[in-house]
Amino acid sequence: MTQLRVILRKLFVQNAGLKFVALVLAIVLYFIAQEETIREPEIDIPVVITGMTANRTLVKGPPEALRVRVRGNVQKLTEILARRSPYELDLSEYSGDEKVFLVPAKLEEHLGDGVKVLSVSPSSFTLEFDEMKSKRVPVAVNILKGPGPYWLVVREKMLTEPRFVEVTGPSSILARIKQYHTEPLDLSNVTRDFTGKVALESREHVQVKPTSVQITIPVVEKQGGLTIKGARVRVRGCPSGYTCTATPGFLKVRVEGKERLVDQVTSENVSQYVYVDASKLPVEEEVLQKHFPAVEPTVEPLQGVRFTLTGPKYFNVTVTRQ
Repeated sequence: MTQLRVILRKLFVQNAGLKFVALVLAIVLYFIAQEETIREPEIDIPVVITGMTANRTLVKGPPEALRVRVRGNVQKLTEILARRSPYELDLSEYSGDEKVFLVPAKLEEHLGDGVKVLSVSPSSFTLEFDEMKSKRVPVAVNILKGPGPYWLVVREKMLTEPRFVEVTGPSSILARIKQYHTEPLDLSNVTRDFTGKVALESREHVQVKPTSVQITIPVVEKQGGLTIKGARVRVRGCPSGYTCTATPGFLKVRVEGKERLVDQVTSENVSQYVYVDASKLPVEEEVLQKHFPAVEPTVEPLQGVRFTLTGPKYFNVTVTRQ
């Protein structure tokens, strides 16, 4: 313990005056070094606008922030960063379109004493004003994707409620707006009438009331048609033990109706719907061979499709015992 006291005494008591002077000198040198440490950083200063009246709008204005290169000592720059505030641009000082030049002196005044502004980016910008106006325009439904290949939108029967909306914005922009579109609609999976509430598109510098509309879009099936040529005539219901042959041996059929069903009818399967029915022919058991002239073919119904014979409408049928 005694030895520790001796060490501490030598450390703090011996040459105390000299050590105090050295400590004070070190502190002074530290602050001098801080004052003389000069930096040139780039800082971002936000820009806010004030003084805008209700009857006009700013079409083109200042950037959101200014990139400013400054020069100053570390301590001063630290203070600036700690209390940095937005640069205010008072629009009441400008009555019309004008180019604004950013004077470094104004920014130096904004930042405070002890800082030198070396450069500003952008160094200038243009202010463009316009008068605010309102007008009513019709609503246009924006269909981005229509229904599938077998469905169709009946555009002339589409309904919107309301039919007109009020648009407010700069007069130069409103002059180009003849109608106001809804948000894009995707109807690719729709197979029946579409009804619902749809938001109106968002436009820069423009406000619209209301912001959504109720729409009804009629969706119907497409109608189509095709002509099948050279389909072989099929004879059904031939009596047991007989062979039945139709002449001519080929059909020519016009198929019309719902396109999705029409597309399913081919020359290979048309005989499922159009054929000669031999079961209705009077064939006696002892007959070896018999000819039946002008037999009318049978046309089976297929809902949504109409079959029309465009070639021979009657066929000769020969029934022969095997």
